[in-house]
Amino acid sequence: AAVSSPEATSVLTEKAKKIYASPSVRKVAREFGVDLGFVKGTGRKGRILKDDIKAYVKEQLNKPAVAAGGTGLGFTFPELKEVDFSQFGEIETVELSRIQKIS
Repeated sequence: AAVSSPEATSVLTEKAKKIYASPSVRKVAREFGVDLGFVKGTGRKGRILKDDIKAYVKEQLNKPAVAAGGTGLGFTFPELKEVDFSQFGEIETVELSRIQKIS
């Protein structure tokens, strides 16, 4: 079984205080929705490169999905409360037409 060492991962366990990345790397991170604080930089003086962003995204996508109802994307949607529309007035239930059901 292959065991990944802490050096082989592109993910930091806690958020970095200072982030060294060029504007183009920051743009790529925004496009992928990546928090640069958790990306380990491999460039000179710990600078984050585009390859680091790509490796981080690839590693996050290959992670096993969270078992507790998570989406595996690192976030979960909050539970929605059922809205009681009767508080706004009388309610009428109308059956959808065949076209409305399909589309």
